[in-house]
Amino acid sequence: MCLRKFKVTLVLISMYFSSKAQHPWSFILKQGVNFTQYTRNKDAPQHNSGWDMAVLDFRSDIGFTASLGAAYQLNKRTSVFADLRYNFWGGYIKASDPNKTNFYIDLWVRYSSLSIPLGIKYTLIAKPKINVFTTFGAGFDYSYKLFFLPSNQNGHGYYFRPRVDILTKYLHVGVGIEKPICGKLYFLAGLECHNDYLLNPIRYQDFGGYFGQSHIPLSYTQLFTYVGLKLQP
Repeated sequence: MCLRKFKVTLVLISMYFSSKAQHPWSFILKQGVNFTQYTRNKDAPQHNSGWDMAVLDFRSDIGFTASLGAAYQLNKRTSVFADLRYNFWGGYIKASDPNKTNFYIDLWVRYSSLSIPLGIKYTLIAKPKINVFTTFGAGFDYSYKLFFLPSNQNGHGYYFRPRVDILTKYLHVGVGIEKPICGKLYFLAGLECHNDYLLNPIRYQDFGGYFGQSHIPLSYTQLFTYVGLKLQP
């Protein structure tokens, strides 16, 4: 009887320490490519009816993103996370005059940014070999360098790389998969979407006085597809 009680006690102690071994923190490394599409921000102070004179065409471009983050497990399916990211991103803005067949201004606009997304991760499907999850939240983008190349029907202008100081907020939603590799190391892959339009961004770009406009107010939608690693201590 004493031996039986002793065995039960050992099992309970083992279960206790096993539960404590699952650390609530995890650390995540991601890298991938982003696709950005600008739009005109009609709610910005710089916007006016003069833009109706121009035909605007926004084309997406490919950039690069790398991030290092941490997550804290709240329960079996839910965690909160924060990332620190480097973003090289942007796209094209083309404006043409419908009354002048050969006239247009084409702007290649890209930024270097530091971004901090904050949010919640929820596991939709939990299996031994793979998890499917979704994420949602918001973030801050600090753009500190601009890469700018204007061109028109006469050729390219000068290439500019000025320092800038732009802080904006965005909304975030994503979906991904998580697969164990070995031990406490996991493989990640996923897709995220960021959009700043609903948060009234202050981003605008020089427009050189064309169509009577000194600046064009911008908002953006960005898709980020990535692969990464998660370490669960």
